[in-house]
Amino acid sequence: MPGSSTIKGRTRSTDRCAPGSSIGGVIQWADEHFPYIDTDAHDAVYRFSLDVPVTEHVLIGDCLNLGGIGSHVIDDLIAQYEEPVEAGLRSLGKHIDRLVKLTPDATIHWIWGNHDNRLQRFARKHPAWRGIIDNPLQLLKGFDFCQNTDKVRIHQMDDPEESFSIGHMAFNHGHYTGKHCACQHVEAYGSSVTFGHSHTQQMFTTVKKGSIPIAGYTIGHMMSKEGRRYLNGRPHRWVTGFAYMEYDRKTGLFTQHLIPIVDGGFFWNGRRYGR
Repeated sequence: MPGSSTIKGRTRSTDRCAPGSSIGGVIQWADEHFPYIDTDAHDAVYRFSLDVPVTEHVLIGDCLNLGGIGSHVIDDLIAQYEEPVEAGLRSLGKHIDRLVKLTPDATIHWIWGNHDNRLQRFARKHPAWRGIIDNPLQLLKGFDFCQNTDKVRIHQMDDPEESFSIGHMAFNHGHYTGKHCACQHVEAYGSSVTFGHSHTQQMFTTVKKGSIPIAGYTIGHMMSKEGRRYLNGRPHRWVTGFAYMEYDRKTGLFTQHLIPIVDGGFFWNGRRYGR
């Protein structure tokens, strides 16, 4: 049928934005920590992507966990996989390929977080590995773990003056994780900003005289319960969730939706996504 496609028995329209529409849609994924992901949460957002306009996906950092390379080594967690780094790369590759299959016209932006650049830091300490292991996207392609690396745009942003924005919204992996981290990011950026890193959900708004309101959003995480074992049962503010932004590509104006995922699912437009 022209203008539609079927994925796992479901038919959805590929013309969710009217021709010439200036409205874009951005699904944002934060702190997935492949391979230690919440599969139910991911499946729910995959299904959601079939029913809303999606022009961009933004992976807001820490897509990979890269356990055993960084300073946080949790033996019983890493022991789930004989090859935890390979398992992370393989599962991230499948994730990217699935996003391309579900939303073939969308661009995928990958903002590197503090976990994603562990390979790069390792290569700096061990010069013999430079140029071999310090580019995760190159590894995904070289080992044939992902068929659609050409759809991914890397934003490393290791310089404080670098930035990445869609419309009036800036995106960064995040710098602060405290109780008022959304406020801290707005004050640091001086503009609307979405970030991860904190593994919680917050929104902070402010209005400067003579300007439109600006806001800071931290959108949650997508890790499995097993992946959180290093918390050792202590209380936390972590929230499984994601964000979806609708924006006008002509004016840059946007509406950002923070969406928590509870018991593997969430509600949108009168429907529950998830189990």
